[in-house]
Amino acid sequence: GVQSQDRHLFLFTDLLLIAKSRSGGTFKLKQMIKMSELWMTADNIEVVAETNKSRETSFVLGWPTTNVVATFMTAAARDLWWGKLSEIVREESTKEPPDTNIQVLYNDNETNTEYCKTLMVSSKMTALACVNLATRLLDLQGPFQLWARTSIDEAPYPLIGHERPFAIKLSNLRHTLSTEEGFDLDHCNKSGHDSCHFILRTILKSPLKKSKSKITGLLRRSLSLNPSIFGVSLSRLDENGLPKPVLVMLQQIFAKGPFIQGIFRKSANVRIVRELRDQIEATGDSSCLEDAPIIAVAALLKDFLRSLPDPLLTSHLFSLWMAALESPNRVQTIKSILDRLPKANYTLLMHLICVLHHIARRSKHNLMCASNLGVCCGPSLLWSSSPTVNHSRAVPALTEILIRHCEVLFGDGVTQLLGEEKNDSGAEESTDSLH
Repeated sequence: GVQSQDRHLFLFTDLLLIAKSRSGGTFKLKQMIKMSELWMTADNIEVVAETNKSRETSFVLGWPTTNVVATFMTAAARDLWWGKLSEIVREESTKEPPDTNIQVLYNDNETNTEYCKTLMVSSKMTALACVNLATRLLDLQGPFQLWARTSIDEAPYPLIGHERPFAIKLSNLRHTLSTEEGFDLDHCNKSGHDSCHFILRTILKSPLKKSKSKITGLLRRSLSLNPSIFGVSLSRLDENGLPKPVLVMLQQIFAKGPFIQGIFRKSANVRIVRELRDQIEATGDSSCLEDAPIIAVAALLKDFLRSLPDPLLTSHLFSLWMAALESPNRVQTIKSILDRLPKANYTLLMHLICVLHHIARRSKHNLMCASNLGVCCGPSLLWSSSPTVNHSRAVPALTEILIRHCEVLFGDGVTQLLGEEKNDSGAEESTDSLH
């Protein structure tokens, strides 16, 4: 299933902090969540985790744009956290406005008509309850799902059913208006100022969705069933190593990635990544990538690289790559090994390094220097069947050298493979996350 990570929870009267343990007894803050925007459910654990988790020790935690499964060491610890979190969520919800209006859009494909309904929702109302209300008002039959779109620049993402549209709307108001002078939540809530809206879509039953439980991992090396792109060797996909969906991913990241803080480091919204992958696998159409959050596109590219049956830098050259790092003339030794890569691998690697080079050039803005990119992208380029600590350090170091010395290793034209560098992408920084 989706990757599990150890996290520490720190509960305050109005905030929940999620942190990662660091050496020396310190912690790195990963998430800070307002308790009034938190939701919880004992259901949908398998949907969120995509694996079996015991209900005795687990439950779903969520906040706007994210769902996670929290698993505790014991059932007693789970019950203690469930009780305390539920209590504080109830208390903090009483300090919020009693209700808010949300816009629900529905497009009738048969008549090509778009309908818009305004629903008044309370803080306790779930996405499923909103679906039931909207379908009654629109006189619709059949299974529907609510999707949320928090800004015009972001792709909509699907809600499972337990989420609270009220919290999504209020969180979006705080995020977009809190920097304005004289900001008042009650006033803005009543004013109709709303860049957030919801979309009602039919739930499509497809065989691809049913096979999802058989996929061993979304964001790590995996082999999907009946693959068209993912899990297939490069030589079978395209003799030049650049199948169209992968080229579109690279073009999108080249254009927008250098302007996004934490590109390739920030975790993407897993549901958006899965929808993108499913659409590409089912149809081969890569147009869905053009409007997708760039953090999700970067995650999808790493997913593709990890799904290759053999690493992009190839397993049979692994020992040579490791030895090259100990060579007195590392760059020239690495250049000689690059010449031994299959044509498809070399071409894709060259285009990927072009993208990473341009991101590293703007590291003062995006905080992703060549070293950081090596740490985040290296494990997707080369891995060992018997990994060691030394390997985990060597692979990022190798990737860093490929980025820093790309013009020596691949030639002067490598930085222009995807066009001229743009001065401004118009991209917004993504807040997608997965823990």
